Amino acid sequence: MCIARVMVYIGMIIQYLRYRYKLVYIMVRKGRSRPNIAGERYDSNALSLEQNYGRKNEATNSETRPMPMGMEGFQEMMKMMRSGQSNGMVPPEFNGIPHGVIVYHGISKDTPIDRSFITIYPNYINALKALALGRRTPKSQACDNPLVEELSEICAYFNLPHLIETHKRYPRDWMVLGRVRVRLRNASNEWENPNIQSRKQLMVQMGSLIPKLQSRAKRLEKEAAEAVKKSLTVTTAAAVSSSSIKKKGKKKGKK
Repeated sequence: MCIARVMVYIGMIIQYLRYRYKLVYIMVRKGRSRPNIAGERYDSNALSLEQNYGRKNEATNSETRPMPMGMEGFQEMMKMMRSGQSNGMVPPEFNGIPHGVIVYHGISKDTPIDRSFITIYPNYINALKALALGRRTPKSQACDNPLVEELSEICAYFNLPHLIETHKRYPRDWMVLGRVRVRLRNASNEWENPNIQSRKQLMVQMGSLIPKLQSRAKRLEKEAAEAVKKSLTVTTAAAVSSSSIKKKGKKKGKK
């Protein structure tokens, strides 16, 4: 009898809390699949970090102007955006920057981005990522840590109209920044490049050609030099600190 009363009281308390604090039960569900002609899933479960912050009159993503910069400038911009992540800082999108950047190649900003555009995230061809994190090609046909601008360079090499959405993040690995949207067929339903007729073919080409890019070689060389410099700085600082501690110990011993 006592147990029944306790259960009744608990039920009354829960009901009171629901009405008093307007508690809501949150159900987490997977993003709905919205397959395009290539059978992939995008947009419905892509993570866009764009926020309006009360700026009512500004253009939306579809109206974003193409950036008038070269590949070097774009790579520098993307590096700055990633630096916040690697250093444990908040990504720039959360630092009061409410806009995403869309870079157009071979198409105008007025071109409708429909299901004729396939989507490729860097994880799709990253040999260091597991299948669970989105890798869609065998490791032998992938490359290590490709960047979205490198994906764009390969698309440009094959003269494929595409755009880069820098503000999109991969749903399975949200620290991965950017994605490319590529058009394989033109308005006449003809192939933009007869040698690339599927997303699979394009991803295989990306995995093969990205390691050969000069821009990638220069970037990796620069990163290696910076890593060595940083390591030397840390080692020197540790040596100086150790030396100063020893000197202080000797002075105390003399007294």
